[in-house]
Amino acid sequence: MMMSPGKIGKLELKNRLIYAPMGSHIDNLGPRSYAYFMERARGGASMVMIPIFIKEYLEMSAPSLTITDENYELSKKLVKDIQACGCKACFQIVPGYGRIMPGSIKYPGLPVAPSEIPAMYDPSVTCHALTIEEIGDLKKGYRETVEQLVDLNADAIEIHSYGGYLMDQFLSEVFNHRTDEYGGTLENRFRLLRELIEITKEVCGNDYPLIVKYTPCHYIDMPGYRRIEEGVELSKLLEKSGVDLLHVDAGSFENHYVAMPPTYQQEQVFQLRSSEIIKRHVLIPVATDGKLGDLDKGEHALLDCKTDFLVVGRGLLADPYLPNKLSENRPDDIVPCIGCNECISQVTAGKHIVCTVNPEAGKETEMLLKKAINPKKVLVIGGGPGGMSAALDAKRAGHHIELWEKSNRLGGMINAAGRPSFKLEVNELAQWYRRQIIKNQINVKYYKEATVENILKYGADAVIVATGSQSKKFPIKGIDGDNVVTAIDAMMDRATLGENLVMVGAGLVGCETALHLTPRGKKIIMIEMADKLLPEPIFYMNEIMLTQMVTRNQNIQVMVGTKLLEVTDHSVIVEVEGAQKEIPCETVVLAMGMKSEPNFMEELQGKVPVYCIGDCREPRHIIEALHEAREVVNSLA
Repeated sequence: MMMSPGKIGKLELKNRLIYAPMGSHIDNLGPRSYAYFMERARGGASMVMIPIFIKEYLEMSAPSLTITDENYELSKKLVKDIQACGCKACFQIVPGYGRIMPGSIKYPGLPVAPSEIPAMYDPSVTCHALTIEEIGDLKKGYRETVEQLVDLNADAIEIHSYGGYLMDQFLSEVFNHRTDEYGGTLENRFRLLRELIEITKEVCGNDYPLIVKYTPCHYIDMPGYRRIEEGVELSKLLEKSGVDLLHVDAGSFENHYVAMPPTYQQEQVFQLRSSEIIKRHVLIPVATDGKLGDLDKGEHALLDCKTDFLVVGRGLLADPYLPNKLSENRPDDIVPCIGCNECISQVTAGKHIVCTVNPEAGKETEMLLKKAINPKKVLVIGGGPGGMSAALDAKRAGHHIELWEKSNRLGGMINAAGRPSFKLEVNELAQWYRRQIIKNQINVKYYKEATVENILKYGADAVIVATGSQSKKFPIKGIDGDNVVTAIDAMMDRATLGENLVMVGAGLVGCETALHLTPRGKKIIMIEMADKLLPEPIFYMNEIMLTQMVTRNQNIQVMVGTKLLEVTDHSVIVEVEGAQKEIPCETVVLAMGMKSEPNFMEELQGKVPVYCIGDCREPRHIIEALHEAREVVNSLA
């Protein structure tokens, strides 16, 4: 059903897959933005949503996408070229950030909001409450922006009113404390959004497709946050106001992992739960987002009448050609999004959008795979994500490839990373790589241990080393005992574990390993030398959800500020708050970080061109391995 046509008012769409209006920070609708949006249109989405801010408004000294004299002609070309692909061009108009103005944006004034409320990222700052005159300026800027979009021949407009941003703040009791016509009752809190809808109708006509993205339920059990009952009433008001499509989202910035579900949230519950309820109360179609690029989940959501359209962001960032591959009956070729949220993390930090599994995302002009002018004989050492990606890129570029893997299985660290039931997308990525290696007929040598001698004997024109990393061990008494295993071995079931474990290290690997083991009946005490769980920085949405998963697990006890001193046959000795303590256990699991495997760089220097990618250069994340693979292969062209 994903590929069946649908309608928004009188606008016909060729399928049910819409590219979400993800913020990108690439450039202000310049050449790179053009390439970015065009790639999604060529890939087969039925509609591409382009987020822009309203013209010349209070927040517009902050960097954002706006239509200007400088980018007007290219914006017009973008609309025309999107339409030439059989795709529709929709612009999402964002009235403002409000209290959630990102800390990464250097904004000279106070954040604005419906009322004088604390700013999200710095509660010591009180937001400026918009005056009636300033609301008038907002509406004027909105009208001018709509008029621009009519001139561009845009197919549809979406009003951004969701998830704790400025318009949702007006709609929400918890943020809107006004006593004038814009506060109090739901109808009054809805007034500004209704006025923006009316402006759109005045400028574009009643038949013009109008979409509103909003949040029927915040899923925060605190006074003032929206519950689904009020969300139903809000949906009826939107329908009555002439909206043609309800774009349902969920959550707010206080629980933003609800709106942007990370890999840990395997079941798509929040947005679909809301949209299913809303569909019972309105006659107009409903669109839903939130991890619906997954083919089975998305298809069932449509078949079960929980939604009418799937608004996919990260899935089409990972593979813009997902719709075309579905149409061509090639689902096994679709690159899976792994839900790592690296894309959103970068944008939140004020940087341009990226994608772990798609090096071209946001860099469509710079990172496009270069075809080999003079094909080379390339040896890739290591069959982890970096090595597999390098081998695939090099083969597709036209080089002659051989891949050496010292074990009997490709995948490397993503085999362990994708092992937990809450990280199935990572496992899907490993499977995707293995399928593509076979499909592209890449010559793989298993059980092949690389040495300087056999590397040189092979006679490659270039060697790409992707040998990965291994678990760290520190010089601690008893750490080499039979009752001590690494987190990787525990994750891969390569070690015999007792029932009572001590996990040394409460970083990302330690937390994920503990959560993987507790459903198997293990009781775990996690000790962490730092003063907090997850001491190494990870994206805040992922951190909030992972922290909740660990701290709410009754079979996991966390001890921070705790240093491992010694491992005995039946316990560990630790130092906590200046005193020594013995913790009984049957097995000690080490999650103390990673160190690079040998990379042959020094030994091969001057004898053959050699390139090091991924963790063997420095232990990091999958994104560095995959992007470095592309960079190296392009340098060989």
